[in-house]
Amino acid sequence: MHLNKEKWVTLSKPVPVYIVYFTAWADANGQLNFRKDIYGHDAKMKEKLFTKEEKN
Repeated sequence: MHLNKEKWVTLSKPVPVYIVYFTAWADANGQLNFRKDIYGHDAKMKEKLFTKEEKN
């Protein structure tokens, strides 16, 4: 992290990496936290979840 250049390391076994993006979560005390959705994912998800589809 503090080097001036990247350092590549070959691992003997693959390691799964999960990248997650949260704009709301409950902390260890149960307090609900919100942060600004800088990528606009919440609006897209809201449209998919809460838009009624018309049935033919």
